[in-house]
Amino acid sequence: ARASSPLAAGRALSPATDRQGPLPWRPASTALLVFFVAAALATGLIWHDHDDRQREARELAGDLVAERMYAIQGSIDRALSPTYALLAMLQQGSGTIARFEATAGQLLRYQAGVAALQLAPGGVVRQVAPLNGKEQVMGRDLRADPAAQRAALLARDSGQMTLTAPFRRSEGGIAVAGLLPVFLDDGDGRQAFWGFAIALIALPEALAPARLAELVARGYAYQLSLLPAGSDQSLLIDTSPTLLPIEPVERHLQVANATWTLRIAPAQGWIDLAGLSWKAGVALLLCLLLAWQAASQAQLLARARTHERDLERRVAQRTCARRARSARITVAILA
Repeated sequence: ARASSPLAAGRALSPATDRQGPLPWRPASTALLVFFVAAALATGLIWHDHDDRQREARELAGDLVAERMYAIQGSIDRALSPTYALLAMLQQGSGTIARFEATAGQLLRYQAGVAALQLAPGGVVRQVAPLNGKEQVMGRDLRADPAAQRAALLARDSGQMTLTAPFRRSEGGIAVAGLLPVFLDDGDGRQAFWGFAIALIALPEALAPARLAELVARGYAYQLSLLPAGSDQSLLIDTSPTLLPIEPVERHLQVANATWTLRIAPAQGWIDLAGLSWKAGVALLLCLLLAWQAASQAQLLARARTHERDLERRVAQRTCARRARSARITVAILA
């Protein structure tokens, strides 16, 4: 009975050598966790950078379209300016201009985009310079012509420069006519309607100083359209060879009674697919490297933890063995 106590004590001190808790570091789960966290961070950074670049691109496009619209306005104003010179000469000459063809020729020398100058007393075209190829225009009553009636009546009633809707020229291409109403003193101190001084503006030749073609060289697509007064349909004046991408930057310009609209956008679109693909590839590679590094570290930690437990188990086994021997010796002595 006395011997049973040391033996029981020896057995009680024996360790449970096969009992192990779960490893805290699992390489596969650690690698997946690191990969998804890194991928989420990389996606956020790439998207933030994309938004910043797109905002900068739209701001640059906005500056370009504003610059070009300013140049377009200057081009149109210069193309219409000969009519004001004609107005001054008509007022000085009491409704007549001596040697009109020569005078108009001198004015046209400095206006490459103006196809012709016309005088229309009473609204009927009587003089045209240059006349070559435009004989059919002589005698045209603007106030009865469906293509020019609205603009003619508006110019007469408002007393302001008015543009007609774009029309096809007999020589080819399109044009708009700027109608400047002329009012002369009737001798009683009142201004009476005399007719129109007209500038025939060739498009898009008159807009050459705006250098819209340079936008193509800079990687942009563009469209220039004109919306005549009283119309709900814009007419395309000039466009780039490349189709205009979605969500272009646009600006509007009110000249006389017409609204000009210029739209531009990068020819390849606002999204830099090549840049995004490159960044996504680099980010994926970095995420995989981080995941591999994390898996390697987790594996090393797991091995160290396993080795530590193995050492603890061996120490415990040896300790139990020594206690068992001590217990047997004690039993033998007591016996």
